[in-house]
Amino acid sequence: MAKIYRYKGVEPQIGKNSFLSSGVEIIGDVTLGDNCSIWFNSVLRGDVGSITLGDNVNIQDLCMLHNTAGIPLVIEENVSVGHHVMIHSSTIKKGTLVGMGSIIMDEVVVGESSLVAAGSVLPPRKVYPPGHLIMGNPARAVRKLDEKELNMVENHYKRYLKYQESYNDEDFTLIKETNRT
Repeated sequence: MAKIYRYKGVEPQIGKNSFLSSGVEIIGDVTLGDNCSIWFNSVLRGDVGSITLGDNVNIQDLCMLHNTAGIPLVIEENVSVGHHVMIHSSTIKKGTLVGMGSIIMDEVVVGESSLVAAGSVLPPRKVYPPGHLIMGNPARAVRKLDEKELNMVENHYKRYLKYQESYNDEDFTLIKETNRT
């Protein structure tokens, strides 16, 4: 069961046809667009600043989205955020794929249709160009994506729209709750 919390009188706004998995916690000033999916045990904590997700965004398992006071976190439409990613007060432009285990720090801007490689650390206040492979620690834009890569990155979110559909039907059913194996 997902949990949605009002904080200081501000309630999260959840768009149409959005899917919230078990263990998800959404707090305060958070706005989800339509067709978003937030997967198992992710936290979107809008207690000190706003978090805004565009349409068709998927936030995969074990992600943490938060802010520094007064600096918003914005993820534009058609973005996939991989498992166990931490994003803090940044902007992720549309059509981007953020790889598993990445850390994106305050005031970063990831350009449209980019690929952030798994495990990358994007340091504060860095701006990355659109359509690039971004990787490393500290991360840098290493090269432009080719046409095939761009197509994969820009359309990755569609996979999660299909997963979301399958979790909304009878194929996904809780069969037991237990604290023992």
